[in-house]
Amino acid sequence: MLLPYTGKDGMGFNQSNNRRLPLSPSLIREGDNPVSHFTFHLSLKQKIAFTLAEGATHVARTNNQRKIAFTLAEVLITLGIIGVIAALTLPALINSTNKKELETAFKKQYSVLQQAVMMIKTEDDIDFNYENYSSTFKTRLAEQYKSAQDCGSIVYDTGCILRNEDDTFTYYTSYNGNAISSQYFDDGGFITPDGTLLLIEQGKQAQGIGYIVSIDVNGYKKRPNKLGHDLFMFQITSEGKVLPMGADGTYFNNQREQYCSKTSTSNNNGATCAYYALTDTNYFKNL
Repeated sequence: MLLPYTGKDGMGFNQSNNRRLPLSPSLIREGDNPVSHFTFHLSLKQKIAFTLAEGATHVARTNNQRKIAFTLAEVLITLGIIGVIAALTLPALINSTNKKELETAFKKQYSVLQQAVMMIKTEDDIDFNYENYSSTFKTRLAEQYKSAQDCGSIVYDTGCILRNEDDTFTYYTSYNGNAISSQYFDDGGFITPDGTLLLIEQGKQAQGIGYIVSIDVNGYKKRPNKLGHDLFMFQITSEGKVLPMGADGTYFNNQREQYCSKTSTSNNNGATCAYYALTDTNYFKNL
């Protein structure tokens, strides 16, 4: 303990009242200020530095430390508040995450389809029209997707997606959840190794407008299974371009707004949403 020191006899000296205080000479260092600054060692683990006011004779230390803890009621109230906040925010967070996943999958599958068609164009060096490929287009496209699994065809009630017993089709619905027509993707399909489903129109509709490829970007077993949400339509031009349905040069470009509407009751509603999904940066956020 280092304290003020003025004498040579091992006694401290208080200048205000001339009182001499017993000190331990072994703890006094030569050159220390004899009035104020010193360090008081409370223990080997605790060290407190302070300044002794002029005229003070000793220092008293009291232990006023308190252990702070929460009561059970406080803990339960806090957990309750956290639970309410989580209940309010988690659904919106999950919904936002799902929409972002759909957007990412849509862009990926559009790019993969473009590459597959480009490879066919390079290898075959012929136009993409019905006269050249007829009803073999599905097989030719599936070859570009390694290890693709055949999904049969809706029109013949074979494969992974079937009509209802009354011959209606409700596995997929329109953009706003109504019944849709399956005539533009019922001629066959296949499943890629990552679970993506491609549905092909290569029948009589293809003879007049070209081949149509509809892609369920998150797989047919995963909801929502709606046109314009996770199912999107693309048209293959004779030159080998892959256009989102609704774009200029596609079959439904004149019904662009009508076939991607929250209020339309058309059984083709959702067919042109691929166009908006590519051109509107907020499309998936607004689903």
